[in-house]
Amino acid sequence: RRAAVQAQQRAEDARRTVSIETGMQNSALAVVLAGAAGLPPAAKLPGAISATIHSIMGSVLARRWRRQMPTIPRRPAPVFERVAWSGSAFPKK
Repeated sequence: RRAAVQAQQRAEDARRTVSIETGMQNSALAVVLAGAAGLPPAAKLPGAISATIHSIMGSVLARRWRRQMPTIPRRPAPVFERVAWSGSAFPKK
């Protein structure tokens, strides 16, 4: 329950990233477990296909979501005064 509350508080972009990454990790885990269990190589195939599909879907969704995001105007970087060792606001030339 606590994890569900924390997930709702995350920003939408973080939730999207976590969902894609979790799917890819689950696919990789399926491949590793199939190999560790001594199963035939064909048992690794569903996990490998799933990982490939997650990679493609993740790229497609990332591109789509990026195009849907509103553009945020950037603020200019703050300009700080340089303080010379002499203590004046501007260094001597």
